[in-house]
Order: sequence, then C-alpha cells, then structure tokens
Amino acid sequence: MEIKYFSLLRKFFETLKTIFCESIPYLNPSKNFPKKEYYIFFIAFLLGFIGIFFEPVYKEQWIRLIWVAFIEEYIFRVLLQENLLLLTKKKYFFYVSKANSLTSIIFAFLHLFTHSFFMGILTFFPSIMLGLVWDKYKNFYLCVFLHWWYNICFFYFSFN
Repeated sequence: MEIKYFSLLRKFFETLKTIFCESIPYLNPSKNFPKKEYYIFFIAFLLGFIGIFFEPVYKEQWIRLIWVAFIEEYIFRVLLQENLLLLTKKKYFFYVSKANSLTSIIFAFLHLFTHSFFMGILTFFPSIMLGLVWDKYKNFYLCVFLHWWYNICFFYFSFN
C-alpha cells in the first residue's frame, strides 16, 4: 500500500515539475515585449498610485491582489490558454483565439463561486482582454500587472 502511495506521489510531483519546466520560457519578462512599449505600462503603473492619495490602501490588500493576479494568470494564461492554443491549432474567431474564448469562459465560471452572478459573468470581458495581451506578447508579467491593475481599479472605484 505504501509503495503504491509513494509511486502516485512521485508521479504527481514529476507532473508538476514538467508543467513548471515547460512554462519557464513564459516567465521571461523581456521575451516578445518591445522595449519601446515599456514606457506606456510604466506610466499606467505610476497613475495607479494616485489612488493612494485619496484613500489609504492597506498593505495586506495590495499583497493579496498581487498574489491573486499572479496565481490566476499563471493558471489561466500560462497553463490553460497556452495548451488550449496548441490543441485548437491557433484558430481565431473575430481576432480572439478559441483558446482565449474557452479560457475566459472557464475563468468567468469559476468567478461565480466568489462573486455575485452578474459580477462573475462580467469577469469574462477583462479575461478576453488579458487573453488578447497573452496571445500577442506571451509575457506573463505584463498579464499579471494588467490583471492587478484591473483589480485595483475595480475594487477602488466600485467600493468608494
């Protein structure tokens, strides 16, 4: 019994290791991201901090929103959307890849468990936009930043 358990556990960790190692190229911040476009995102990043002057944002909120954006983008863009893109053979429907559409539907469905029905469904649209960014740049950190930025704007403006 113990040998079977350890064998399954070893297989599980080998699978995780394989998934992580295959996703390493997408964690390179400079890959497929032209340097001339850095300043646009830098300016947007700086503008985000203007909200600090209007209402205090607690350190725990910032860390939580960064953590959520990091985990969700890793799962939905690097793992799910990239693999679906290979499975669907990079087919597009009105400039949106089928992989992006499927990923966004799953993303919105899973948000139904933590948001109201209406807000859960509405997460489909920012997910489509993040998927378009992923399809074009394949830059994990850019997607994390934009997801974090969206969450900051959403929580700041909707609860004030």
